[in-house]
Amino acid sequence: MKKKEVVEKEVVEKEAQQDFEKFNEEAPDPKHRQLSSWLEKIVMFLCFSYAFFHIVTALAPLPNLMQRSIHVGFGLMLAFLLYKTHLRNNKGNTIKIIDWAAIVIALASTVYILVNYLEIMRNPSSSTTLGIILGFLLILVILEGARRVMGTAFPVIAIIMMVYAFLGPYQPSFLAHRGVDFTQMFQQLYLSSLGYYGQITGITANVISIFIVFGAVLIVTGGGKTFMNIALLIAGKRTGGPAKVAVVSSSLFGLISGSAAANVAVTGNFNIPMMKKIGYKTSFAGAVEATASNGGQLVPPIMGAAAFVMAEMINTPYSEIIKAAVIPAILFYLGVLMSVHFYSKRHGIRGLKEDDGILKAKDVLRFSKLVHLFGPIIAFLYFIVNGYTPQNAGFWAIAIAITLFLLVDNQPLLSKFQKIYKGLVNGGIGIIMIAILSATAQIIVSVLGQTGLGVRFSSIISSINEIHLVLGLVVTMIVCIILGMGIPTVAAYVVAAAVLAPPLISVGIEPLTAHLFIFYFALLSGITPPVCTSVYVAAAIAKGNWLRTAGWAVLLGLSGFIIPYMFIYGEELLLQGSWPSILVAVITASIGITALSASTMGYFVRVNKIFDNVLLLVGSLLLIIPHQVSDVTGLILITVVLVIQVVLNKKEALAKEMSNSFDNASN
Repeated sequence: MKKKEVVEKEVVEKEAQQDFEKFNEEAPDPKHRQLSSWLEKIVMFLCFSYAFFHIVTALAPLPNLMQRSIHVGFGLMLAFLLYKTHLRNNKGNTIKIIDWAAIVIALASTVYILVNYLEIMRNPSSSTTLGIILGFLLILVILEGARRVMGTAFPVIAIIMMVYAFLGPYQPSFLAHRGVDFTQMFQQLYLSSLGYYGQITGITANVISIFIVFGAVLIVTGGGKTFMNIALLIAGKRTGGPAKVAVVSSSLFGLISGSAAANVAVTGNFNIPMMKKIGYKTSFAGAVEATASNGGQLVPPIMGAAAFVMAEMINTPYSEIIKAAVIPAILFYLGVLMSVHFYSKRHGIRGLKEDDGILKAKDVLRFSKLVHLFGPIIAFLYFIVNGYTPQNAGFWAIAIAITLFLLVDNQPLLSKFQKIYKGLVNGGIGIIMIAILSATAQIIVSVLGQTGLGVRFSSIISSINEIHLVLGLVVTMIVCIILGMGIPTVAAYVVAAAVLAPPLISVGIEPLTAHLFIFYFALLSGITPPVCTSVYVAAAIAKGNWLRTAGWAVLLGLSGFIIPYMFIYGEELLLQGSWPSILVAVITASIGITALSASTMGYFVRVNKIFDNVLLLVGSLLLIIPHQVSDVTGLILITVVLVIQVVLNKKEALAKEMSNSFDNASN
């Protein structure tokens, strides 16, 4: 009997791993070209080399300008080899002359920087004719690369900013400026630290890239399967099991994923079919996955790489940022989990059964399984706490992940090396987008600086803040969401922070608090219609209506729209202040978030009436305001609903029991 159980356990584990690998094989990025066998091998080796370059330079970095120019130039070259020209037909599948021309420009611009590095450092304000020409051609290549990799939204914003820069004197008075000279524009973009190779590119080249590779390595060495198994073990059998598995697995996957859409794609292909199988509506199943995956970037320690960008922008220790982000992330996922729970209760949706692929705790929590996931993460945190730079810590985390995989896993050695190679290839592909993203973001930031638009817009927000801070915060929220439409979170955050953070800081809000506020709403644009990329991916997997899915996603993630206001007015939620005050703030916030979820889902202890929904909503909002009177009033309102519903449930249970007794007596 024991032998039979062992065989069955091995079959289940093998099927789970095959499912995980099957997704990666059968669901290639639709933007990628289907290359011939020999060319694909060459491109994949180049992606491997690109990732390896970032691993090596994480430990022994090159001078800034060299590192960043290679980061951008090599990324552009790979983008024009790997990404299609168009998605709607097969014509974009062929590498054409225009692709080769773009590759030559990308490589020539990089070689020019490397060859003339010393001269550029000596005379940063001077440039040659060739330098100006390369700077101009490079912007065309960057914008086209951004269109292929990220879609049209972000490059269109960059083009609008460029047009604004050149047509400054012809703008309305409140937007007018003296204009920017052509030579000055491209000299600054190409040969100065304010252009393509500026601070944002430096962060992606030195820090974010290493964590993209880290995430890719962690997945192929067993971390992805372990994530799913832990999530199934924690939440699979509970009320609404698959939906809670989606929330837990997506939050865990957020530890290593730098993309909300990628998070949806990887975990959604497991979670959404499970949710639909036990009775969740298509739109709700897609919304759960979109919301939970989108919030994965709120989860420390990596936070979709935004934590590293934030640390550089506000000159704050990385450890302080991840400490401040812990409670808000927990509150966000509490809101999503409770919404799922109340919805499942209302609709009578139960959990999974043993034969639905849930492994036993002793199988999931074996050392040989957990070490691949938590060993590298714990090592990374250890190095960070002991003063290592994030890129150094990332290097050693990758080294430890690979070493543990080679030593502990019982696969054939050749298979191990193939998986490590695949992980580095996937990491290199992941860096392509972030390199082009950063160069495009630098164009926008550079124009903001050259034209003074950033300062002008900041002054407008400051004026609104002086009228009323809440009004200023709402305007900031709306602008962040608009800027984040269709744009990767880090890019949206960087552009929004450049314009919106100074006015918030000027009215007395701490820099870290202001930047977290902006980051939250830049992230939540992923589930906010009309442009909500996480929802689009989830709706496609679920085969549901994207607009209904987006509506449910906003309701499920409603706590995320409120939490930033909570920590603006109560910084205890950022672990600032005395421990008693922090504890009280966390408890009241948790109760408020739970009541908010109950109100939006229409269920608390039983199905809510309109009166219950109103009291729960008002009570939850009162608990958000950091004041004793509002806290007590909110608790009273929520308690009233709780007591009424408990009493009604007991009355119904008693009446049902008496009815059954009467029927039995009659029979």
